[in-house]
Amino acid sequence: MANAKEVCPTFSEAFSHGNDDSSFCTITEFKRNKLETEARKNWDRFYKRNSDNFFKDRNWTKREIEQMCAKDMDMSAPLTLLDAGCGCGNTLFPLAKFFPNWTFCGVDFSSNALSLLQQRAVQIGINIHTELVDLSGDSLVNFSSLPKADLITLIFVLSSISLEHHSKVVQNLRKLLKPSGSVIFRDYGDSDHAMHRFNTKSKIADRFFARQDGTRAYFFCPDETKKLFESCGFETIKSEYTHRITENIKEKIRIERIFVEGRFKALAKE
Repeated sequence: MANAKEVCPTFSEAFSHGNDDSSFCTITEFKRNKLETEARKNWDRFYKRNSDNFFKDRNWTKREIEQMCAKDMDMSAPLTLLDAGCGCGNTLFPLAKFFPNWTFCGVDFSSNALSLLQQRAVQIGINIHTELVDLSGDSLVNFSSLPKADLITLIFVLSSISLEHHSKVVQNLRKLLKPSGSVIFRDYGDSDHAMHRFNTKSKIADRFFARQDGTRAYFFCPDETKKLFESCGFETIKSEYTHRITENIKEKIRIERIFVEGRFKALAKE
């Protein structure tokens, strides 16, 4: 069930229970720069260490895409979908099963992730076109062989990229869409359970943290994703909080997860 918060609390408000601002620590500028320059290396290490066993297939993506797009898109048509930051294919493989007449492409900047994706694709006989790409880069040369997409999925990807690169990522995605194509977005929401698990010494910026393995996580508010996409030539169809409850029956724990979910449709270029 989706609920929209009226106010995006400040970082200090989100941590007001149990943390005092006066003791708030941030990582050093040297560490911040190191995290940025070694981002690709850290994700390659992540996939080398975890293989394709860490993330579960996102079978829920079919339902979410249909709910957001079925009113104005023919889901039975031979559409082209590009998964931006595809990892080892946990979004692409379920969708390929549900929509066998679609064309599927994936881009990621981890060569280890793409290798795992292609190994699985060969095993199950699915054709997925992949390219090694830095979504925040200035050059789109590696995109040249990709077909224009009707839909782009951007799921738990933008949060791992430095805030100063978010606009460049969205601008690049717009260039990969067909006229009036859409980006389907989901990522961590402000005050999500995962946000409260970070040690304050892991803070890079407000709502932006470093994990122990060097990967990063940002926690969004719907209003900022709306502003981000609209500043890059998109119309906001949806941008709101989505709440989910995760239950661990064995440990009798109920965890509230908070995500930001949206659909952003490319406007005609002037």
